[in-house]
Amino acid sequence: MNNNTIKINNYLQNEMNAEERAAFEILLATDKELQYELEVQRNIVNAAINAGMKAEFAKAIRQKIIVRRFIQWGSILLVAIVVLLIFIFRDNIFTRRAKVEESKQAVILSDKPFITPPSAIINIPYSEYSLDAAKGDTIYYPSGSILCFPANAFVDGSGNIIKGTVNITYREFADPIDFFVSGVPMDYDSAGVKYNFESSGMCEINAYKDNKPIFVNQQAQPQINLSTNNRDPKHNLYYLDTVRRNWKFIGKDKITEVKDLVKVKTPEMENISKGRAGNVSYESDMNDYELLPLIPKPIKATPGRQAFSIEIEPGSFEELFIYNKQKFEVIDETTYKRSDADEHWDNMKLDKSITEGIYIVTFTNTRRTVAYKVRPVLSGTDYDAALKLFNEKNQVYDQKKNNRIVKEKIVADSIISSNKQADEKFKADKERNEELNRLIIARNKKLREMQQQQKETLAKQLKANEDAAKEQQRIWDQQAEAAKAQQLIFEKQQQKFEKDNSLSLEIVRTFGITSFGYWNCDRPQYPRELITIQAIFTYDNNTLILPSASVAYRGFNGVVPFAYLAPIRVFTGRENMILGINDGLFYYFSYKNFAALGITKDTKKVTFNMQRAEKPFSSYVDIRSFIERL
Repeated sequence: MNNNTIKINNYLQNEMNAEERAAFEILLATDKELQYELEVQRNIVNAAINAGMKAEFAKAIRQKIIVRRFIQWGSILLVAIVVLLIFIFRDNIFTRRAKVEESKQAVILSDKPFITPPSAIINIPYSEYSLDAAKGDTIYYPSGSILCFPANAFVDGSGNIIKGTVNITYREFADPIDFFVSGVPMDYDSAGVKYNFESSGMCEINAYKDNKPIFVNQQAQPQINLSTNNRDPKHNLYYLDTVRRNWKFIGKDKITEVKDLVKVKTPEMENISKGRAGNVSYESDMNDYELLPLIPKPIKATPGRQAFSIEIEPGSFEELFIYNKQKFEVIDETTYKRSDADEHWDNMKLDKSITEGIYIVTFTNTRRTVAYKVRPVLSGTDYDAALKLFNEKNQVYDQKKNNRIVKEKIVADSIISSNKQADEKFKADKERNEELNRLIIARNKKLREMQQQQKETLAKQLKANEDAAKEQQRIWDQQAEAAKAQQLIFEKQQQKFEKDNSLSLEIVRTFGITSFGYWNCDRPQYPRELITIQAIFTYDNNTLILPSASVAYRGFNGVVPFAYLAPIRVFTGRENMILGINDGLFYYFSYKNFAALGITKDTKKVTFNMQRAEKPFSSYVDIRSFIERL
């Protein structure tokens, strides 16, 4: 008898525990075949009950009239036997396809709360602060981040400015361990394609007045200076919309390398020093009348010339997203081999060339690497539509050009005023840098005081643990373990902040917030080395259900969650780790064990015999200390 028949019978007979029943009903909601099987089996059982099949058979045996009863019930039994035979061999006939399972995963995840920490006990704790709403304040977080609240930064649900004391809760998520225990989704949907977030820093901030949520005053927005070690400018700023259940693209944060705060010179500063502030202000004021076309003119495909489509990562080449259905045409076909179109390539890379509008596409596999110069082109109705759009934009451009001629005389008379504005901007930028420097110095002083206090508290705690150990060894062991874990985190913080005032390695990502909630500095990626495999999880030779589980990849600052029975995505040629929680217990499949499996791009199905922590974790510090030792 196959697994479906057994599961359906246990479900109908109410012989499942709560966890098994919940998992079965989640699967039932999306699996049409399982729904059909359940209905057939339910009808058979109901028919047997309604007709008194069991009683009739017992009576027939006693009266030795089984033949007559068999004829009477033969049709029902025949249907039951046929259905059962179909169930027995059904799994061998219908294999689960990865695409189907991915759709199941989407439905399963949509039925769950949007943010689902695997356990409240091991989640990242909040740091709590209070401040006077009317005055504002500056908060220094242990990671080195600085939160600046201007005066009157809070309003209630009706838009009235909040007065008095407000409470702030704040926490940060820096690495895959943090993302896993938080349960915050780390995927991003763009034009129907799901990407994985690789984060350079994420935080959650909330504000309360009398234990009720309050909101951001848009006229006095708080500012977050997020301490990170990632200076990648390709990372964007996102806000988590928990109503629409997705990440909302906000724009760019401002990246500052702390060591350069005083030395930074903007173009405005350079021009002021050379006596050309008027020109800078003039160009800034005239941005609406820029002489360059707003969009590049579309290029028509050359008949007979080789062209192909390339999937482009969002945010990488903004100029290529202007027109729909662009292809890339090979410029020099003398170097192009048409047989390359039939060859399997493992990787593709697109780069700009030194010539405007020309790109270099590089294809690689294990045997060879080829590169061609290409240009984006359109054909047929796609080209016509693009040309129409270009002409419409150019008409607007021509109008702006005419407007500019009229404006030039007005701008010429305002050069003195423009110089003054540029000088004020220079002073404002300088003051901002000086203010941020001041905040950094004040933060370092505050953090060192906090560290000294932590050090003293830790010393007292260790001494108390040693004294307690003499009388109660078991209690001492538990406290010592927790103290060592805290000491590990303290030492890491101390390594970061016991630097001189230059702080040469620190990166600060600065952004204003329009709402309280989750903010993320991220880059959406869809790594081409990822493959999808069907995973079976066991522990001690028994099937293991992992309601909360994720895959982490060495060198990728993010995690990819997956639902029970859904396929997982793993890197080939890179270290992978599986993290999961079941009934409060932590299960894992380490980097080392994963590498020993020898998974390749052709692997379709894998059984993971998971390992388990000896006991449930009692805090975020516990699970973090455990995973860092794997």
